Formats: sequence, structure tokens, C-alpha cells
Amino acid sequence: MDVFKRFEREVPEWFLDAKLGFMVSWGAFSVPAWGEPIGELGTIDDWKEWFKHNPYAEWYYNTIRIEGSPAREFHKKNFNDCDYDDLLDMWKAEKFQPDEWAKLFAYAGAQYIVPLSKHHDGITLWDAPGTGTRNTV
Repeated sequence: MDVFKRFEREVPEWFLDAKLGFMVSWGAFSVPAWGEPIGELGTIDDWKEWFKHNPYAEWYYNTIRIEGSPAREFHKKNFNDCDYDDLLDMWKAEKFQPDEWAKLFAYAGAQYIVPLSKHHDGITLWDAPGTGTRNTV
């Protein structure tokens, strides 16, 4: 599609040979760090049921808004049904050890890391323009 031509970039030579990399998702959803253990992926065919029983912590913001979802019940019980953005005040990175992460990724054979700077909840990991208080800074 021609519409995507403007996004084309030359790929660095090292990347063409890179066989393993990791994407790191980290944010307010790391406070509850919870996703429903539903078993093997692809076992829920109905998309409405899948969203209601979403196993991914990164989708916590969406899943707690679905009435009757296990995530919503977990949130009510463990976080007194607080507003999702209140989790930002609880999200701390004081135990973040980037050197240890780097060692672990290297030990696993990673040749690159992609830290996600914004996920489905719309909260950024930097003081992005227009985010107001919806960032981790």
C-alpha cells in the first residue's frame, strides 16, 4: 500500500541478523500484575468472552471495565474498585535494576530490546505532551 511508503526506513545491518529480541511492557497494570489464567491461548472462540476473560495484564484497564469479568471482581476485592489511574500513584520503580535486566536478556540470547513507551491503557512512560497526569513521571 502506497500510504505506508512514508514509514519505510533502512533497516540496520545488525538487525537483519538478529534472531531474538524482547518487547517489555511495564506500567500501571504492573501494580495488580494480574491476568486471568485461562489456559492455552485460542481456547476461547467468542471475542466477547475472550475480552471478558483476557489473560494479559497489559489489558487490565480494559478488562476491569467489563461487568462480571474476573478482572473486575479481582479489582474490586484487591483495590477497592479504585479508578485505574489511581494505580499510577502505587506504581513504583524503586526496585528497577536495568543492569540486571540487561544481563538477563543477554543471557537469554536477546540481540535487541523494545521497551513499550505506551500501551493499551494510554499511559506513557515519559512526560509526553498532552498526557497531563496520565504518565509515569
